[in-house]
Amino acid sequence: MKEYDVVIIGGGVHGAGVLQAAVAAGHSALLIERKSLASGTSSKSSKLIHGGLRYLESAQFALVRESLRERSILLRIAPELVKLQAFYLPVYRDTRRRPWQLKIGLWMYALLGGFDSATRFGSVPKSDWIKLDGLQTKNLDAVIRYYDGQTDDAELTRAVVQSAIDLGGAEVAMPASFDQATLREDGVEIRYSAGGASVSCTARVLVNAAGPWAPHVAAQVDPPIFIPAVDLVQGTHIVIPFAVTAGIYYVESPTDGRAVFVMPWHGATLIGTTETPFNASPDQAHPLPEEEDYLLAVARHYFPALKSLTRADITQRFAGLRVLPAASQKAFDRSRETIFTADRDLRPRVLGIYGGKLTGWRAAAAHVMQRIASSLPHRPRRADTDQMILRRPLMNKNATFMLVPVLAMALLSGHARAEDYLSPTQERVRLTIGASRQSSTTNLQLDSSAGVQGTAVNAEDTFGLDKSDFEPKFQAMVRVGERHRLRFDYFSLDRTGNTTVLDPIIFRDVTLLPGDPLKTNLSLRMLGINYEYSILHSDRYEVAFTIGVNDTDISARGRVSTQARHVDQTEDQAGPLPTIGLDATYVLSKRFYFDARGQYLKIHVQNLDGSLGIYEVDGLYRLRPNISFGVGYNIVRADLDSTKSTESGFFNFSTKGPEVFVRVAF
Repeated sequence: MKEYDVVIIGGGVHGAGVLQAAVAAGHSALLIERKSLASGTSSKSSKLIHGGLRYLESAQFALVRESLRERSILLRIAPELVKLQAFYLPVYRDTRRRPWQLKIGLWMYALLGGFDSATRFGSVPKSDWIKLDGLQTKNLDAVIRYYDGQTDDAELTRAVVQSAIDLGGAEVAMPASFDQATLREDGVEIRYSAGGASVSCTARVLVNAAGPWAPHVAAQVDPPIFIPAVDLVQGTHIVIPFAVTAGIYYVESPTDGRAVFVMPWHGATLIGTTETPFNASPDQAHPLPEEEDYLLAVARHYFPALKSLTRADITQRFAGLRVLPAASQKAFDRSRETIFTADRDLRPRVLGIYGGKLTGWRAAAAHVMQRIASSLPHRPRRADTDQMILRRPLMNKNATFMLVPVLAMALLSGHARAEDYLSPTQERVRLTIGASRQSSTTNLQLDSSAGVQGTAVNAEDTFGLDKSDFEPKFQAMVRVGERHRLRFDYFSLDRTGNTTVLDPIIFRDVTLLPGDPLKTNLSLRMLGINYEYSILHSDRYEVAFTIGVNDTDISARGRVSTQARHVDQTEDQAGPLPTIGLDATYVLSKRFYFDARGQYLKIHVQNLDGSLGIYEVDGLYRLRPNISFGVGYNIVRADLDSTKSTESGFFNFSTKGPEVFVRVAF
């Protein structure tokens, strides 16, 4: 029977957050999800990462302050997933809140947000109202603009889970259904079903993050545990084929004055939400006709061009369930604070999460880890969740799932026989996607701006950086003439390290001391654009001279954070590095061929010496006339040596390793 430190039930954003927080703290964790990640409420929210402006009216200041702090963190660590959007508050003669009231609220919003740039607000000049997507201007007194965040909630959830898997120590059982948990003095025995079989495991702590299904999960724990009184409230959203582009409109429903959002969404408009009491099984949640009519009335009221809009125009509809504290008051007026319950105060074995907001998933996970810390063994921390960069699944280290649409294109492109294949030297378009196992070596020395010589270190040994990792591979080629080609390459490498400093290290303008708990991150991004001219060209072989530019971005960060000392030093180097080289293809037979290329250039610019070398050799087997499978080996080496008085030092980096990939060509 497998043992885990933490087992989480539910693959929504809160379950994903606890999985990430647990493995970041050094623990082993299993997430059990019955369908797919974000299949419940976490894909049916209003898609907003916001402080909750309206919660100021009910004096939920702590919630707003925490949400604004989390918004700031997510804008920083998930720039691909969370975007700052303009929000518009139109104020009409019959609007319940006047402009001065809204501005006082926004001033408090800015105060709780620390007056950072994302909390700015102001009035939209009347001359600019015409730019607001045809907003009704009759009886319009003012339009106030402020800023909050928008995201794709399902993509965010998947990115959080992927970040946990990338750290190591995280497992996901999916689809898998939770069956039962039996409490023991030192933990929990858990039984779940996966792939038609019953599976058992043990955990020191079971975290119930099942959203609207949380009460049902809690009822399967033996002996019985406390289940809080909660209500389920349905929120419906609709999508209409009318694109708002200026930003998100925060309006009052003409029916009852409730706040409703009208927002851009993938080239259309998303409108929501409703608040309908829900008493059935969570599996039966679905939009009601009266909810759709309620939201359509909002669109018709504020946008005259949509006067004829009907339910037949809705292109997408979905309903999610909020978990709120049981109360007699309207759902709109109830607290949005997350409810946490434990089977016992000391060394809890089961912890439940009820309710909560999309914005606060990371803070909720941190609270969970704090509550269950006494039940878990001390382990070396792997990372801090407020520093873990979240990226779209398309571009992360799981990028091989990009092969699916590419393969589909290739399989549908024709049914040519293998013997009728097009020679690789005649291909017009080529797409290559795969992954490589990179082993890296990094040596650097960063002198202080005052001229004090920095400490020369090997980053893998001294800073504890990962020596090897899986990374995505992407390449595209377009032949623009018989002998003329353009090639595009993308390469990325992200490594982290956790270690304790053994000897003093001068790292630019900070000194790391023995005993410092050091967290490091080194990232490399390289986008290459190359022109290739074929100096030898036939059906059997091709040799091309290449000249290109590689836009290279290198970022290194070292951080020490203790109660007595805080050090944070970041170094960034970015710029285009030109290269020249050769690219060769040799066709061995109808199905086998080889590719090889090399690029190199050494430059001296003012106080900077640099060189870049890229080398790759691949063998490919043609599975179909336009699909090839390849294996190969690549080497990338970059050297930078600066003699600039305030930024002197050197950086030597090399990475190499085997790769596998699929190539589609036409």
